[in-house]
Amino acid sequence: MENPPYWIIELATIKFIPDATKAINEYASSEPFEEIPSDLYDFYIACIYIRYKRREISWATFLQMAGEFADYAQAVKCDCEWFYEMLNVYEDSEFSKGIEKYQTKKVSEIFKVNSTEAQD
Repeated sequence: MENPPYWIIELATIKFIPDATKAINEYASSEPFEEIPSDLYDFYIACIYIRYKRREISWATFLQMAGEFADYAQAVKCDCEWFYEMLNVYEDSEFSKGIEKYQTKKVSEIFKVNSTEAQD
């Protein structure tokens, strides 16, 4: 491209993956807004969950990301408070493996169809 959008130039210079993700999210959430089909909202949460299952992100990171997205989307199976409450419980338990196992089971059950679809 002769005149690429500014965000692509910025993205090309970023080496740290979380910073690159932040740049993309800022662009995606900036005007002009495009409507994302609401049937993809739960699919996105399932994709984040798969990243957790692959050990790409921690359980706390999953809950934070899912809560932020649910707050933004306003049309996810579980509202943002549900994810944030689980994050608070998990942090209060000092990142207990037992709490993590219990919470992952709940999330897995709720987003099972979407996770299966994402893995296909």
